[in-house]
Amino acid sequence: MTTHSRLTIKGQVTIPKDVRDLLDLKPGDTVAFEQDGDRISVRKAEVPVEPKETPDQFRKRLHALLEQFPPLPSKMSTDEYMAMIREPVPAPR
Repeated sequence: MTTHSRLTIKGQVTIPKDVRDLLDLKPGDTVAFEQDGDRISVRKAEVPVEPKETPDQFRKRLHALLEQFPPLPSKMSTDEYMAMIREPVPAPR
C-alpha cells in the first residue's frame, strides 16, 4: 500500500484514514517512527501506563509540598490576606 499526505508549514502531517484503520489508531494514541536506512516506518507505539496515585499517596505528596511554604497568619481575614499579596492600587488622578 502506498498512501500520500502533504506536510504543513508547521511540519505536521495527517496520517491517512486507511493507515489509521490498519494500525487501529485512535485520537490520543502515540505513534513511533523508526528509521531503516533512507526509509521511515510508522507504527502504533506501546506506551507504558503510569501507575495511578492512591489518595493516600496524593495526600502525602501534597503535605510535603505545603511544608515548603510558610504558614499564613491564623487571625488574618481574607480581605487582609488579599491586600497583603496584591500590589497597591494607584490612587485615581
